[in-house]
Amino acid sequence: MSKYLITGAHGFIGRHLVGKIRAKQPDAEIVSTVHRRSFDPGQSADSIRVDLSDPAAIDLHGDWETIFHLAALIPDHHDDDNSSLLNKNIQIALGMLEICRSTRPRKLVVASSIAVYPPETQEILHESLPIHPVRPYGIGKACAEHILSHASACGTEVVFLRLSSIYGLGMPSNTVLSLFITQASKGLPLTLFGNGNRIQDFVYIDDVVDAFLLASQDGIAGVCNIGSGQSSTMLQLAEEIARQEGWRTTIRFAPDVIDTAANVRVDISKASLDIGYRPVYDLAKGINAYHALLSGHSSLPGSHNHNTPDTSHARFQS
Repeated sequence: MSKYLITGAHGFIGRHLVGKIRAKQPDAEIVSTVHRRSFDPGQSADSIRVDLSDPAAIDLHGDWETIFHLAALIPDHHDDDNSSLLNKNIQIALGMLEICRSTRPRKLVVASSIAVYPPETQEILHESLPIHPVRPYGIGKACAEHILSHASACGTEVVFLRLSSIYGLGMPSNTVLSLFITQASKGLPLTLFGNGNRIQDFVYIDDVVDAFLLASQDGIAGVCNIGSGQSSTMLQLAEEIARQEGWRTTIRFAPDVIDTAANVRVDISKASLDIGYRPVYDLAKGINAYHALLSGHSSLPGSHNHNTPDTSHARFQS
């Protein structure tokens, strides 16, 4: 019987990962950490109440084969320069390292981010590109990679997955895709800055979950980018959303407003070679799948995201 510890199991990625493991391995033992501020006494016994940002207070013992480390503070859209977010995420990484030292798992798979790369680079993002984050969230992810690489000294194989822009049921509400979905569902127009030609790599949650499971295989360690491998313009994104049945929306341009976000192109060839990652969903297929789920559900993006406030303008993915 496989045994897993999942931090952030009640966050966006975590809930999908737990569901996939349950579906593929019904007898798997899954223990999840729950942040103390979001602890619900009614939760099942396989949830451990712990503050990962307080390494000195962590007292976890178990014989987990694999740890999926997803927990982190994520920035709010109006304040991603929150320095307390950086401090907390570094403490969370230190807490995770202490867990690895005490439990010595076979595998540690860590949710990192393409935010570790230079934000203004015009290069395709490849793992060989020097990391140079400038905002606290990206800096925190880079620090976590450095800190948790030391888990290998415990005999643990460590894999860092640098994730691109993820979407799917329960996604956070502070992304451009979430905003467009919400506007379309209300019949509001989708506004594109400039000519709508900025590009981004959107990856569907099912592909991301598959990447985590692939990375948990024996004999794999290191860093892999995880995206769709196909960058789409903001205009293409808006067009895919606008053509969904039941969403009566239009596309309009704000040509005088400059889209200051960077273009993003992600090279996923290393993930293909190292872990066998081959995304199934292109943008059209992913938006169709997401729309189908939303059509059978009463909630909009973010409504299943049970993240709770931990610092000003930040959310804890518990």
